[in-house]
Amino acid sequence: MRPPQCRPVRFALSSADRRRQREVDAARHLLECKVCAALSRPLLQRGNVDDGGVRIRIYGDPVIVEARKQVRQLAAQVDFSRADATLIATAVSEVARKHLRFAGDGLIMMELVEEPRPGVRIVVLDTGQGIPDVERAMSDG
Repeated sequence: MRPPQCRPVRFALSSADRRRQREVDAARHLLECKVCAALSRPLLQRGNVDDGGVRIRIYGDPVIVEARKQVRQLAAQVDFSRADATLIATAVSEVARKHLRFAGDGLIMMELVEEPRPGVRIVVLDTGQGIPDVERAMSDG
C-alpha cells in the first residue's frame, strides 16, 4: 500500500500548482517513492510552467546548453550582474553534467523567488539509486 501522502503529491503535480507542490514537499516524496516517481514522469516532462519557472528534462548534452540559457534569463529578471549570471549558469551546467553522468536522466526546475530575498531557486531531481557512500563522495580525491 502506498503512503498517504502519495495522492496529494500526484494531485499537486498534475495540477502544476507550484505552491501546493512545495507544501506537500513533492520533490522529496518523488525521490523516496519509486511508484510516484514513475507515475509522475510524464508530468515532470511538460516543459515551462505558468509561474515564471522553467522545467527542463535532463537527457543529453543539448539540454545543458538550454539550461544555461534559461537560468541566465531568470537571473537577468532578478537583476543579477552579467558576472553573477555567468557563475550561476556555470554552476547549473556543471550540476547538470554530473547529474547526466552519474544519475542518468532527471529534471532541472528553476524559478524566481522573492523571499527571503530575490533570487533564483534551482532544484535538480532524479530517481536514481543515490550515492552509496556519501562521506567518501564528499572527501577530497
